[in-house]
Amino acid sequence: MCFDFRQARTLIALATALAARGAVVVAVDGSGDYRSVQNAVDAAPSHSQRRFVIHIKPGVYKEHIVVPHSKPFLTFEGEDARSTILTGDWYAAMPDRAGKPLGTFRTPTTTIEADDFTALNITFENSAGQTGQAVALAILGDRAIFRNCRFLGWQDTLLAQWGRQYFENAYVEGAVDFIFGGATAFFDHCHIHASGSGYITAASTPRDQPYGFVFSQCRITGALGVKTDLGRPWRDQAAVVFLNTEMGEVVRLPGWNNWGRQEREKTARYAEHNSTGPGANPQARVAWARLLLEPEARAITPKTVLGGRDGWDPLAGTARTRLVIDSRPPRTKMPQGKAYLAVAAREGEPALHLLHSLDGYTWMPSSSSPFPGSRDAAIAAGPGDSIHLVWAAGDRGLGISTSSDLIHWSAPRHFDAMASQNAIAVEHPSVFWDSDKREYVVLWASTLRDNFFQSYQEDVEDNPRLWYATTRDFENFGPAKLLFDPNYSVRDAALLRDGSRFVLLHQDSRRSVQQLRVSCGASADGPWSAAADSFPQTLARRPYAFRRDAGWLIYYDSAAGLGALETRDFTTFDNVTTSLHAPSGEHFISIAEASLTAIGAH
Repeated sequence: MCFDFRQARTLIALATALAARGAVVVAVDGSGDYRSVQNAVDAAPSHSQRRFVIHIKPGVYKEHIVVPHSKPFLTFEGEDARSTILTGDWYAAMPDRAGKPLGTFRTPTTTIEADDFTALNITFENSAGQTGQAVALAILGDRAIFRNCRFLGWQDTLLAQWGRQYFENAYVEGAVDFIFGGATAFFDHCHIHASGSGYITAASTPRDQPYGFVFSQCRITGALGVKTDLGRPWRDQAAVVFLNTEMGEVVRLPGWNNWGRQEREKTARYAEHNSTGPGANPQARVAWARLLLEPEARAITPKTVLGGRDGWDPLAGTARTRLVIDSRPPRTKMPQGKAYLAVAAREGEPALHLLHSLDGYTWMPSSSSPFPGSRDAAIAAGPGDSIHLVWAAGDRGLGISTSSDLIHWSAPRHFDAMASQNAIAVEHPSVFWDSDKREYVVLWASTLRDNFFQSYQEDVEDNPRLWYATTRDFENFGPAKLLFDPNYSVRDAALLRDGSRFVLLHQDSRRSVQQLRVSCGASADGPWSAAADSFPQTLARRPYAFRRDAGWLIYYDSAAGLGALETRDFTTFDNVTTSLHAPSGEHFISIAEASLTAIGAH
């Protein structure tokens, strides 16, 4: 047996390069740092802003892999997609340990929850075959890149659920809805292969999201005798575009299917431009799909589709990510004539009471008496000196009480907020005064019963979205309307006016995240941009934000207690928590900005 010096030099060079990048090697034969991909993921640094490479040597790795939200900037690097295979065989009807079906969202061989993930030369496979839903890869992270990768399955092969993804030179194989979810994903020079008759895409694009799945300069093929549609709308606003794509005879000439819901023909956003091949016949397409004009098609690029607020460029691998600077002294001051008012409670005490602050950092008990109320409440001040308290009351309603002196409160009134909706609960209210329209916007979180277009990994009956209603007097309310559905579970919102734009500060309440995010809109009711990076790194809820002279002061609740951040742009945040001073044992429920006159009234 001869020793191959060239191969040895290659392996030494690879090991040296990996060590320089802070990488590890996974090898199923034990020749690397780990035998298991999951073990390598577990060993990667948490909350890092530097890329960490996991080089996966050729082999078949049968394991279920999760890259958690706390592990951003990971790279899975293979040597050849055909020889580096991550595989599993779980399927939706497969019984779990309790004898109940797993369901689609527990079947993925690999789940990516973290942001800024990259995969090179890897096969993601679910080998369950024709057993129904069986996911090979599920992606819930933002700014993911997949180059020279393969995705193999039968039904529901690739779940691009949330965030933005870029696929370059990928091969995706399946039969039924095998590219599905609510993400914004750009498929560049990819090969799509239908191994059985069905549907290529099942997009669940949220209504405020301008793009769903975009296929550019791709190729569609199929097994002998197979026929497929380009897509069917999983949700009403499903968005799919095919640009300059070669379509084999596998594609049915009508092109698109309405999933038995004729009303979705009015809302689905399906389009093509310059399709070629026997499966491309624009005259035969359904009337409710669009043929894009040349200028429209030319404007759809990876940069325009995926850029977002952070300017992400997947071709260059650059983005402006959020930054939290620890323990900086406060830099902003409270506007003159303003103060803060907080509703608080102590452990073991049912009553609520008030705290006030003249600078936003040092809190003092008020002289008002404790008053009964819900710990799921919001306090708000509008024009004049009236203070309004709004709380969750009953399955679908809100309770309301008003005071002019913070001592005497009006008899509680009830607003049946979700009377017209099939809702499970009303929770986490907040109030915003829209000075332009001279009205209050009351926000809350509600889950709709039997809504199976819900976020991945969340319980159907505990998966809220944000709703709102407007009022001028807290006596008469407009109808409840959906405010914000980002395709993930969301609670605890604060609506702000920041110059010419509106900002929606909210908690991404998925179990894997439970941190704050920011979306922006042109009006108080949206439409809303895709949410920016989550912050801070700790679990956070109940955000409150108030204008400062040069920016905003953001409060949030966490396991460690009340936290505070300052920001001028909602991208860079200064942690000013150490400047807070409040009586011990206080649990802040809601905070509002109020006039000095209102604070002094009590």
